[in-house]
Amino acid sequence: MQADGFKVEAGAPDNAIYVAADGKVGLGTATLVSNLTVAGDLSGGSIRLEDMYESKPWTIYGGNHFAIWNDHDNVNPFYISPFAPNNSLYISTNGVGLGTDSPAAKLDVSGGLLADGFTVEASTPTNTLHVDSAGRVGIGTNAPSSKLHVAGNVYADGSLILEGFVNERSDVASKTAFAAVNGQDILDRLSSVPISTWSYKDSPDVRHIGPTAQDFRAAYGFGPDDKHLAALDTNGVALAAIQALDEQVKEKDVRIQTLQGQVDELRMQMKALKGGAVAPRAASLWSQLAPLVLGLLAWSPG
Repeated sequence: MQADGFKVEAGAPDNAIYVAADGKVGLGTATLVSNLTVAGDLSGGSIRLEDMYESKPWTIYGGNHFAIWNDHDNVNPFYISPFAPNNSLYISTNGVGLGTDSPAAKLDVSGGLLADGFTVEASTPTNTLHVDSAGRVGIGTNAPSSKLHVAGNVYADGSLILEGFVNERSDVASKTAFAAVNGQDILDRLSSVPISTWSYKDSPDVRHIGPTAQDFRAAYGFGPDDKHLAALDTNGVALAAIQALDEQVKEKDVRIQTLQGQVDELRMQMKALKGGAVAPRAASLWSQLAPLVLGLLAWSPG
């Protein structure tokens, strides 16, 4: 049968075109569940879309999978497995949801994200990674104040090389439980801390100098544990020890000035004795001089 714009060839299979009483149309089937049902071979029904002027057709497949096939380049850019989970791809007025039907942003991924070198697990806390409009990256914060802003602790299993400066927080408003330090005690303990040069086992060619965390903690008890050293603590010990040494030097200076005054006085007495009876007064002079000499011999700058 042929009419203008319409043709049915002889030998066409049953139900090549089937129109039900309710207006539903079947292509290759009389079992209609939608307004248009297309049935085909094992791969399911398909619809081919062609350009009248360029041979770049596309085929839409439906059955045990859904796919859009580029027949010109023989590629399959869009494929949905029959085992795809619920809401694998959901587009709403808020954005695109992957694994969720309630996207809260332009792209909302629920259930984890995995890519080469990058993984986001399911139930990741809010603001785990945030990039603002200025290109600043926040980890644990949605208000980064620098190129990289980490709200929390940072663990680096390797070297951290900075082409800049390290500024540690030391604001008095952020501290509590202040206690005075006995500088002399700090200095005395410092003499028991071994200072040596060494290399890390994974960097044998690089030499360092300093104490071990175990020795430092045994001497002072500062720091998070006996495996790490905090620069604030080592710097604090060094400053306290310097202050103690400064006090010792000042005390020595006072003693030296006192002894110098006594020496000057004895010199004046010696001059006064010239031409007089030295012998009778020698014992008295020595009794004054002996403590001074013994004091000078006993004094040491350490």
